Amino acid sequence: MTDGAAADEPVHDGPVPDEPVPVGRRTDLGFAKLMPDLDRDGGWLLTLDGTPQSYVDLADPTHLEFEYTRRLGHLADALAPAEQPLDVLHLGGGALTLPRYLAATRPGSRQRVVEVDGPLLELVAEHLPWPGPDPDGAGIAATVGDARAALAELPPGSRDLVIADVFHGSRTPAHLTSVEFVRLAAAVLREGGCYAANLADGPPLAFARAQAATVRAVFPYVCLVAEASVLRGRRYGNVLLAGSTAPLPAAELARLFAGDIFPARLVAEEDLTELVGRTAPVTDADATDSPPHRTAPSASAETCRLAAVPSGAREVGRFDFPCRRRPGASADRAARTGCQNRRVHARAGSTSKERAMTDGAERPELGAVPETALWTLWHRAVEARRPDTVLADPKAVELVDRIDFPFEARFGSNALVSQLQALRAACFDREVTDFLERCPRGTVVGLGDGLETQAWRVDNGRSTWLSVDLPETAALRERLLPPDERHRILAQSATDPGWMDGVDPANGVLISAEGLLMYLRPEEVRTLIAACAERFPGGSLVFDTVPRWFSRRAVEGKLKNRHYQAPPMPFGMDADERGKLASAHPAVTDVREVYPEGGRGALRALLSLARRVKGRPSVVALRFAER
Repeated sequence: MTDGAAADEPVHDGPVPDEPVPVGRRTDLGFAKLMPDLDRDGGWLLTLDGTPQSYVDLADPTHLEFEYTRRLGHLADALAPAEQPLDVLHLGGGALTLPRYLAATRPGSRQRVVEVDGPLLELVAEHLPWPGPDPDGAGIAATVGDARAALAELPPGSRDLVIADVFHGSRTPAHLTSVEFVRLAAAVLREGGCYAANLADGPPLAFARAQAATVRAVFPYVCLVAEASVLRGRRYGNVLLAGSTAPLPAAELARLFAGDIFPARLVAEEDLTELVGRTAPVTDADATDSPPHRTAPSASAETCRLAAVPSGAREVGRFDFPCRRRPGASADRAARTGCQNRRVHARAGSTSKERAMTDGAERPELGAVPETALWTLWHRAVEARRPDTVLADPKAVELVDRIDFPFEARFGSNALVSQLQALRAACFDREVTDFLERCPRGTVVGLGDGLETQAWRVDNGRSTWLSVDLPETAALRERLLPPDERHRILAQSATDPGWMDGVDPANGVLISAEGLLMYLRPEEVRTLIAACAERFPGGSLVFDTVPRWFSRRAVEGKLKNRHYQAPPMPFGMDADERGKLASAHPAVTDVREVYPEGGRGALRALLSLARRVKGRPSVVALRFAER
């Protein structure tokens, strides 16, 4: 299709299936794609050039999937009594997630949506229609136009809520970041109305500080909301700013944000003053686009100081996973069930730096999901120490002996679990071995690689290996398993497609995601598969999944012992559902399960019987078509 063409491109080859199929269209700002959520009837994901933009559930518009939409939903919930209609202006439309939510939760609301990308709005209207305005103006009216120009044309005092959620790609345009723009928004608000802006920033949070200063220059009451790791400068993420001429319900908002399945911190008053510091408001003369998405470097001391949790406040971390709204969820419940921000300390009473100075042992401090690297390492090593082991892994044994960490006290000792983890690793080893026989100089990419020692088990001496993981885990791997010319380490999220730029596909590519995808949201899994299929023709992707029942128990916080709770696992897939993965991208030409082989004792017999059970964990291999 040429640029500017209006016809939709079905993102599917072959016979039309019973399920909805993705559709795409070239728009003014890129290539937009609507992808059905095969795990949720009525669910659709909108992406623009591969970047997720919106998620809509046509069957249940009150379902808010993305963290920033949930926070905007909480804000709207707290601004007025339940079901009271509001006059709302939405600057930026996407798939109209928030307008649909407000139409369902506040019937009779009059909402106008301004979206600059006309073809995108047409695509959404054709495939995901919304309730239009009635004769009295209640409903959703969507128009094409520039956000700032639309603000300038509105009568003063005509809106209760103005939501600015405008991105060109991953960046907010400069002309929507200045104090002059915020003043236009303030002018159309009624007394006590609220202005809310969804932005994105990463370390050192210079853009977020400047935007907070800008909103504070116009409104006397302002709050900033973000996840703790974003405030600490550990990662790039969404930042919500809200301003009003009347006091905001800060206590209620703080409770809603902290108790959400994506917990976040509300920063206001003195804490916001400290965060902003001497940062000046942005004017039209010096406005710039928001910074691009890039991997966060280590947090600076200044960022950590300004993002410190106030005395007496509860700190709750977050995991990205989809959920239904949980009315009344409290911060206490989130703290009880989340175990999200638990840190790993080898010993109490001294810092890791002080302890490391006393001897040469490595004492890791990792967050909940990165800590799973130690869990899998421990179980491989336990199995490898056996004389009748199903996986020879002396490097894992060596690492466990080098790391000063209470493995057994923390994770427990279970011979069956250790054997199962080793058999899972052996499945991946067989796939990599087969790949290297076909492509001796190929590249093996390990996503979420942790402390995986596969290269020491199956490397052929000629291949290239790239380990991709979050910065804190990548730093630990670099200390314990130093890179060399053929073994590289990249500190980057597996969901950030930037890691693909470091892969040379000339000699073949196999991507391994062992123990990773279950910690991603379903739409992130589909986006990752589609991106790999697009970038690596002829390549393959191998990953493991947990069944749906196991995923639910992890999300509910029920996978735990006295000392350890498994992180939430939002992506679950029963073994008989793997065929659905072919719809992620037309280039996915082969989907097959990799079965464990061998085994010891009773488990050996059970493994063959387990193939008949759909609710079993599985290892899946995808093959991508050549081009």
